[in-house]
Amino acid sequence: YYIMPDAYAGNASLKEFYNYDNSPFTDYLEEKGFYVAATPRSNHSGTALSLSVLLNMEHLETLSPTGVVSKETIKPRQLVQHNRVARFLKKRGYTYVHAGSIWEGTYKNKDADRNINRGYFSDFGTMLYKTTALYPYTFNYSVLNFDRTQWERVRYQFEELKKLPGSQEKPLFVFAHFGIPRNPFVFNADGSYHQQLTQEEQGANNAQDPERVAKGLKGSYHSERYINQVAYFNKEMSNLIEAILTKSKRDTVIIIQSDHGSRIALNRREPPPLEVSDLYINDRMRNFSAFYLPPLRSHFTEATRDKQGSAGQARKNAILPYDTITQVNTFRIIFNRYFGTAYNLLLDTAYVALPDDATGEDRDDHEEGYDLLDVTDRISY
Repeated sequence: YYIMPDAYAGNASLKEFYNYDNSPFTDYLEEKGFYVAATPRSNHSGTALSLSVLLNMEHLETLSPTGVVSKETIKPRQLVQHNRVARFLKKRGYTYVHAGSIWEGTYKNKDADRNINRGYFSDFGTMLYKTTALYPYTFNYSVLNFDRTQWERVRYQFEELKKLPGSQEKPLFVFAHFGIPRNPFVFNADGSYHQQLTQEEQGANNAQDPERVAKGLKGSYHSERYINQVAYFNKEMSNLIEAILTKSKRDTVIIIQSDHGSRIALNRREPPPLEVSDLYINDRMRNFSAFYLPPLRSHFTEATRDKQGSAGQARKNAILPYDTITQVNTFRIIFNRYFGTAYNLLLDTAYVALPDDATGEDRDDHEEGYDLLDVTDRISY
């Protein structure tokens, strides 16, 4: 089970930017036998590129046919749709279950044996529909209320995933991309529905929080609603873990790993030579990684965990996660550990896609070109 909560920040960021203590959840994970990385980071600052390297186990320059990373050479949707990890496991008899978010890259996967999702539109289809003359007359209907659909989608996916353990004769590869805790903020902490504020209302909330704005942070609405969705995810994830561990007929790997950190930094781009602030980098790049790895039941033996995660490690040192792990090495470790592959670990480099000068939008999210800045040495804990 690979579970990816979107924009789920690590404990350090939750404490620093949200004043939220997430240790009860991580303590629970550790009690269940999870290894929770202390200082993880993301390879990329947006979902599209993070998933491209995760599911293909290579850095972008290797995935590019020319060795150059550009809009013309890197097609994240194709890399996610027809990915190396799923091919590897399907060839070994695994049933591929895919639970996607509203993002069209994971909304549905044609290579999966089963897709778990709800709603008529991905976010691209939603954007197009909102430009039509029908939208003002239909957005309140439940089928076309996109916030409500997001709420229903996440709840439905958790419930369907809980039914999977022990239900299949073949081994399962489950990939689940949950569109929380990032916005839209549609969950209260108890899981009930919350109608989120409009962009204009959220902007007004920022203006009413001068102390937070002075620190470069979004207002209290963003902070409070984000934490409510963290709390809901933690509760449902705990329930899913209990279902997996009690019902599964096989030893089961569980990975909880976010695509990147949160989105609480107010200013996305700084004047050169900084380009982006340390606040933005730490907010966006400090993600969450936790691994439940059953004991080895083969000729392999437990190895000493390498804290550095440097390239060129010996095979025996590449079967356990470590504190600074990034997504590109996740399945290299899993496949070495349980399938006897001999992948070396790659450098745990981290790149911010510089936000657009004019709009401040994140280019890697919208695939408008990749102006990548290596910020590996600027991530601090």
